[in-house]
Amino acid sequence: MILLQGLRWGAFPLSDIENDYIILNQSLCIYGTPVSVPRLKPGKEMAIHARGFHNRMTWFEQFLAKDEPEEEIKKGCVWLMKGFLRVGFEITMERERVYTRDLYRCYETFSKYYPEKEPDMREVLYLALNPVSDRAVIKKVVDLMGKWLIQEIPKYFDISKS
Repeated sequence: MILLQGLRWGAFPLSDIENDYIILNQSLCIYGTPVSVPRLKPGKEMAIHARGFHNRMTWFEQFLAKDEPEEEIKKGCVWLMKGFLRVGFEITMERERVYTRDLYRCYETFSKYYPEKEPDMREVLYLALNPVSDRAVIKKVVDLMGKWLIQEIPKYFDISKS
């Protein structure tokens, strides 16, 4: 069986992903015999961004310390802000009983449960869609939302920093 997975278009043999139910649920069989895939409920087992969020933060802080071209910094800004949005959504998806990868829906759902953080997450959404290379702007958002999310994740997930 060959699968196409989500927005990362590519063909993968089933043997490469047969135990990854999240990828299987987001895939389409284009050749071979389709397999039965267990349906997942929105919740902890679908949280894929929260698990490695502290690693994303560490990597990005090291990335910003390097002398990178403006376009690379913008790409990094998008990558980090998408991670913020998806982690923010993951800490609410079980309560909301939905799953999405849509950035606006991630922002909207997060803001419903954390109205006091809505302006900060709105800025994250803006930067995900309109990235900047200004390190000070990115650092401000990392200090506001990134560090807050790092503190919130353990309230919802049993995740050790590994």
